[in-house]
Formats: sequence, structure tokens, C-alpha cells
Amino acid sequence: MIQISDYKNQIHIREKFIQIKNKINNLKNFLYLKYIRYKIKKIKNINDIVRLIKNINYYNKDDISYVMNIIIDSLYLESITENELQKISLIQQEYEKDLNIQGYAISVLWISINYFLINK
Repeated sequence: MIQISDYKNQIHIREKFIQIKNKINNLKNFLYLKYIRYKIKKIKNINDIVRLIKNINYYNKDDISYVMNIIIDSLYLESITENELQKISLIQQEYEKDLNIQGYAISVLWISINYFLINK
């Protein structure tokens, strides 16, 4: 026969499990944002930017707002430096008019960075 105290223990265990699961998810999200920020920091050419956008977009196909939010959130962890901004700006000037994946990728990154800079 199950007593009320057993039921309360089960609820307590379930609540603890949910708390631990939430902490793990928060840590996972934080580490992913740190990884994206690291990738932004290491951008050297347009191919790095295309890989970055594809990586973020892997699970959320065709959701540009998700991609931009990830980039912006990663920049809140560590603001973009002048050197990074200069590198990305040069790439943006070179590829901004391209109507292909390179033009799309640099536009998404550039708009995200500008949004971050305006709203920080």
C-alpha cells in the first residue's frame, strides 16, 4: 500500500530531477553560445562565416530569427572587438551584393552585429 509520504517523496524526487535537468540545459546553452562567440572571433574569410551560419541553422532550417538571436546572444557574452569588426566589415563589403550563400551568410552576420551594437 502506497502511503502519502511515499507520494510526496516521489514528487520531491521529480522536482529535483527537473531542477537538475534545467541546470544542465542552461549550461549546455551557455557553452553553445561561448562556442559561437569563439567561432566569430576566429573568422578569417567568407567560408568561416558560411560554416558558422550553417552550424547555427542546422536544427532550425529556414528560421533566420533563430540564427540572428543566437549570434546576438553570443555577442552579449563577450562584445565584438574593433579588430573583429574591421575583418568582418571588409568581408561584408566584398560579398554584400552577392546573391548566393556567401552574400546571405555575411548579411545575416552583419545585420546581427549591427543590431547588437545599436541595442547594447
